[in-house]
Amino acid sequence: MTRPRIIPLALALAIPLRATADVTVPAAPAIAAAPDSGVDPDVAARLASGEDLARRGQLAAALDAVLVLYQSSDPFSQAQRTRAAPRATALLGQIGERARTAGDYVLAARAFDARWTIAGGTDPDLARALLAWSEHAPREQALYLARRARRADPSSPAAADRDDSLSHDRLAWPGRLIVLAGLAALGAGLYADHQGQDALATGLYIAAPVLTTSGIILEIKGVPSFAPMSPGQLPALPER
Repeated sequence: MTRPRIIPLALALAIPLRATADVTVPAAPAIAAAPDSGVDPDVAARLASGEDLARRGQLAAALDAVLVLYQSSDPFSQAQRTRAAPRATALLGQIGERARTAGDYVLAARAFDARWTIAGGTDPDLARALLAWSEHAPREQALYLARRARRADPSSPAAADRDDSLSHDRLAWPGRLIVLAGLAALGAGLYADHQGQDALATGLYIAAPVLTTSGIILEIKGVPSFAPMSPGQLPALPER
């Protein structure tokens, strides 16, 4: 008679777990990744801890308590995310609103961003928080924040304006007008020269290349020379 193969406990625990409805380990009963209804007590306790931290004003810690459930790669957390989502997104909204009231637009944006990643749809609160953050960020990060705000709320004129102002050459038209002024000066100089107004013609001949060159430099200077770059705090959760 063949004896059943026994795998040492340390080796069994070392076998990678997969995000399935049940977790199977050789020579051991199947382990349910989620209860038949609701969430496991440890998940509920983590959310309750986050709610308590938020009530006590420890908003950053409350945010971390929620994020860890959605950042974790273990199958038990993954199997319960959907069921935990209504409570988690409600808590993230509370954290974001309190952080915004306190003037912490970075923490507010992180909380609203996590809520948006979990719930989907549009999120005007996130768009506003990202735009407030972009006003104080380096240009590369500001452009990323503006474009993410535009994704979060495509109907936001403020997000569209901020994205466009960072993406396009704001000095293009002033530069072109100066170039046209240079060409006009050249034409006026030729006319003055033809009329025998030597002093005026000379002045216009000098002004024409100066204006034209200045206009071209202004146009070139206004062209954005940077690409959008995400701040280290975003995305709050991996894209799904």
